[in-house]
Amino acid sequence: MTWAYMVDFRTDMQIVELDSFESAFPVRPDEEDAAKRRFMTLFTQGDAPARLGGTSYVCKAYSYTRETFALKRLLADSPTAGSAKLRKEDEGRLNSARYNAFYEEYRNHLLVSNLQGFPRVYGFGMIGNDPVIVMEWIEGVSLRELMVNPKAAPWLRCGPTTATIGLAVLDVLENASRLDATLVHRDLTPANIMIRTNAQSLEEQVEQGKFDVCLIDFGSAMAPMRKDATFTINTMTWRMGTPEYAPPEMLTQDMPHIGTLRASQAIDVFALCSVLYELYAGRTPWQIAQRTGEAPHKVKLEEPAGAIEPADSADAPLVAALMQGLQPDQDARPSVSTLATELEAYLDERGIGMRADQGRREASPEPYPRAAQPGTRLAVASKDEGGKRAGEAVDQSGEASKHAISRRTLIACAAAIGTAAVGGALAMRALPTSEQRELPGYATVDLIYEGPPLYPAMHLADSSWVLREPKTGTETLLKSSAREPGKFVDGLIKSYDEASAAYGFLTLVQTNENSSLESAWAIAPSFSGAGDFCTVDGGGIGVRLAAARDKTTSAWGFVGDAGSWTVEARYSAAGRFSHGVAAVRSDEMLWGAIGRDGRWTIEPQFLQLGTRSEEGLMAACLESSKWGFVDDAGAWAIPYAYACVRRFTEGLAACKAAGDDTRWGFIDATGAEVIPPTYANALPFGNGLAPVQDSETRLWGLIRRDGTWEVAPAFLSIGEMTGELFPAHGSPAGVYDIYGADADEWRRHAEDNGDLSFAYGYLSPDGTWAIAPIYGDTLIRSPEQ
Repeated sequence: MTWAYMVDFRTDMQIVELDSFESAFPVRPDEEDAAKRRFMTLFTQGDAPARLGGTSYVCKAYSYTRETFALKRLLADSPTAGSAKLRKEDEGRLNSARYNAFYEEYRNHLLVSNLQGFPRVYGFGMIGNDPVIVMEWIEGVSLRELMVNPKAAPWLRCGPTTATIGLAVLDVLENASRLDATLVHRDLTPANIMIRTNAQSLEEQVEQGKFDVCLIDFGSAMAPMRKDATFTINTMTWRMGTPEYAPPEMLTQDMPHIGTLRASQAIDVFALCSVLYELYAGRTPWQIAQRTGEAPHKVKLEEPAGAIEPADSADAPLVAALMQGLQPDQDARPSVSTLATELEAYLDERGIGMRADQGRREASPEPYPRAAQPGTRLAVASKDEGGKRAGEAVDQSGEASKHAISRRTLIACAAAIGTAAVGGALAMRALPTSEQRELPGYATVDLIYEGPPLYPAMHLADSSWVLREPKTGTETLLKSSAREPGKFVDGLIKSYDEASAAYGFLTLVQTNENSSLESAWAIAPSFSGAGDFCTVDGGGIGVRLAAARDKTTSAWGFVGDAGSWTVEARYSAAGRFSHGVAAVRSDEMLWGAIGRDGRWTIEPQFLQLGTRSEEGLMAACLESSKWGFVDDAGAWAIPYAYACVRRFTEGLAACKAAGDDTRWGFIDATGAEVIPPTYANALPFGNGLAPVQDSETRLWGLIRRDGTWEVAPAFLSIGEMTGELFPAHGSPAGVYDIYGADADEWRRHAEDNGDLSFAYGYLSPDGTWAIAPIYGDTLIRSPEQ
C-alpha cells in the first residue's frame, strides 16, 4: 500500500516541468543551472495532500533532492474550491487580467517572504500557459481544521486560548506593518491561519501557551504604500473577501472612498476579530451562510454582531475587545497594536502573565527577520534549528488562571486501600506523606501502583486517554485526559486537569480485590507545567524526581513523588534528571547542569543541553545547528560538528552530519563512526534496537547495533522505546489485523476518513503488534537530545 503523503519516487510520482522560472532571490550566473534543476523539475502525487483556495490550487511538490515545496497553480475557471479543476496544458492562454492578478499576489508575497509568520516564496514560473508560484509547504493544521475537530474542543473554545491565538496573529501583522509597503492580507479566515507543527507538536504549543502561526493565501492581499502602482489600483479589479469574516468595505464597491478603506489594516482587525469570535462562541458573528438572499455588506452595516454571553465573568474584557473590532466604521475599530494591548491586559487579569523577560517586545522601526527570536509572550514560536527539544519538559506552560473554574473532580477512594493482586501482578507501594500533596477539592492516595508496564493510548471515539496492559488487553481510563499525558513511569503519569488548569500526577488504585483499576491523584494538580518522573541516579529503586513549573512564579524546579519541592523552582526551563544531574536553563536563557542539591555542576553557557548518559556525556549546542557532547565538567568530549544529535544510550548516539548530507548514523563515546550515516532519521537505542527511517522508502524499521535490519522498514513512524515496547504508527504493507471490542468502531472510522494512516499501537521488538493499531494516538514524541 502506498500512503498518500509518503514519497515513493519509484512508483507513484508525477513529473511537473516548469517551462520558465523567475527566482525570488538573486542567483549568481554560475548557480543558475543548479537553481533551475532545484525548482523547474518537481514531483507530485495524484493523491498528495492539497489545499484549495478561491482562485488557485496548491499541492505538495518535491525536488529531485527531496526538498518539499508548495506549488500554487492558477485555476482556470471557477473561483470556488468545490468545483476547482486544473487547466489542461493545451487549453488557451489565461486571461490577461487574471494572470496579472496572480503575479501581483506573488509580488505581495515577496514583501513578507523573509518575515516570521509567512511562508517563504522561492519564485514564479509557467507550466504551459498556467502561471505558478513555488513556495514553502507549511506542515501544520489550520484553525478551520481545529474548529471541526472534536479532539480540540476541550482547549480550543476558551477565553485564554482565543486571546493567545489572537496575539500570535497580531504579532505577525504588527511585524509586517513595519515594512515600507505595509501588507494588508484582506482575507483572514480560519482556513488561512495555520499553526505550524514541524518544529513543535500542537500539544507542546498548547502546553507552552504560544503558537507558531503562519498566514497563507495572499490572493486578496495588497501593499498600498508601495511607490509603484499595483495591478489592483491600476485596473480597479477589486478582490472580494470571505463573507463570513470580511468587513463590509471588502464586500461591496458602493461606498465612498472605497480605495482608501481597502488599503487599511482595519480590514485585518475586523476579520481577525470575526475568527476569534467564532473560536470563542462556536459561531460566526452574523452567520451569513444562513441568511441566503441578503447582501452580506448590508447585514454588517445595519446590524450589530450577535451578542456573546461570556462563559466566565473574567472573559468580559475579551468579549468587549472582539465586539469593538467588529464595528462597521473603520475609525471605531482598534488598531493592531491597540487590540494586542487589550488582549494582553485580559490575559494578565486572568493571571496568565509571564516573566518580564518573556513580555511583549518593544516597538522597533525595523521589521523582525525570520531568524529572529521573538520575545513576545504569545508570539510566533521560533523554529528550533537543532530540530528537537533538549529535554522532554522544556518550557511547558499551562493556561493557569486566577479565575479558574470552581468545579473540582472528586476522586472516590476507599478509606483503606490495601495491597491487592490483579492477575497476580498488581502491587502498591506507600508514598511519603506531605502536606503539600493536599489541594482543596481533591482527594489523593498514599499508595502507588507497582504492576506490569502500562502504555498510554487515545481512543478514536471520544479522544479519551487510557493505560493499556498488553497481555490482558485491560484498559484504565485516565480521568483527566483533555491533553496528551506523560509516560507512565514507576506508577505515576503526568496529567492535565481542566478544572484547575494545572498538571498533577495520577496513579492507579483498586478499592477492593474484586474491583478494576481506577486512576486517582497521587499528586494533586497544582503545577502550570510538568515533566515525567525519572530515577535520579539512573535506574533501579532510588530517588524519583519530576520537573515542575510553579503556578505563581512560572519558574521550574523539581518535585519528589510526594509532590513537595526537592529542588527549588528558580529556573526558566528544566529537562530531566539522569545519572545524578539535570539540564536547566538560567534566567539568562543559557543552559547548564545541576545536581540533586540544585547547585551548578556545569555553569550556564550553552544554547541547549541534553540528558546525561551513563558514559557521562550530555548533548550540547553552542551555536545554531552545531551539536556535540560535553563531559561532566562542561568540556567538549566530542566537538560540536553535527547538525543534530540524540542522547547516548547503550553506548551509541545517533548524529546527523552538518553540511549538505542530511542523513543520520551512529557514533560511540569516543566519537568514532559505528554505523554509517545512511538513514533519513534515527532515534536512540533501547534493548539493542533503534528506530530508524529508511532513506529510500521513507518508512521506519528497527536496526541492530551492527546496522542490519531486525524489523524491515514498513511503518509510517516508530517512536523511541518506552517500557518494553515501541510506539508505532501504521502497519506493515498496509495490512491491519484489527480484533477485539474496538474492531467495528475502528473500521467505521477508517471508512469515514478514507485511509488507515491514523492507526497507532505498540510494537514488540520483533516487529509484531503487542498492542494492535486500534488507537488514534500514542506517545510518539520528538526525542530529547
